Amino acid sequence: GITPYAEATALYEQGLYAAAIDKLFQQLEHDKSHGVTSGTAMALLARSYANRGMLDQALEWAEKTIAIDKLNSDYHYLYGTILQEQGRLDEAIVSLRRAVFLEPNFVVAHFALGNIARQKGREKDADRHYRIALKILSDYDEQAPVPASEGMTAGRLIHMILAMTSKEIPHEK
Repeated sequence: GITPYAEATALYEQGLYAAAIDKLFQQLEHDKSHGVTSGTAMALLARSYANRGMLDQALEWAEKTIAIDKLNSDYHYLYGTILQEQGRLDEAIVSLRRAVFLEPNFVVAHFALGNIARQKGREKDADRHYRIALKILSDYDEQAPVPASEGMTAGRLIHMILAMTSKEIPHEK
């Protein structure tokens, strides 16, 4: 049959985060009884909590994903974006930099780092991260979904970056 994780993913995609959270706890209980831990289920749980505005719970589950797999760039990105939501920008930068270190072409992590740099008034840093993001995105088809972006297309992210930058950032094709 269909797994609680698969059901949770479908509920999450419909914006039914509370129901997704219930299914994910079922999945985690099932996993625990079989002696396994699912980082992907925990990550979806963290994102579900974050989307409900329950950032403390989201952060707790994001921490658990990193504890399971310290080399997973997605988990560091998730943790960093939750810290960013909480206004804990310096901690967010550390986590997002870790994501980029583990996956240099992690375009949404570069975008997030650019946004934080801009928030902190560091225009040069912001422009550098946006330029890197645009360079990575130049390899994408405009209609292609950007990894870890919840389905945003490359074209949409390019337009967002260009709209946010005070002046046109030079980028090579």
